Amino acid sequence: MAAALGLGIAFGPLWQVKSLIDRGDVELILSRFEPPTIPINAVWPATKVLPARTQLFVEFLAARLQRQQL
Repeated sequence: MAAALGLGIAFGPLWQVKSLIDRGDVELILSRFEPPTIPINAVWPATKVLPARTQLFVEFLAARLQRQQL
């Protein structure tokens, strides 16, 4: 990202630049103007038994997003 090289400012989703922010390569500016957060939902067809791989993926995704505080 050009902003990490000191070549101006950039606009992008937090998940994409969070590692740069955490390392101090870039900083947030104009944070007052950030749009509100949007919840993420996992949706699957209604069944009596949820496939194990689907359940594992949903649990993995939830844990990862919570850990990254996105």
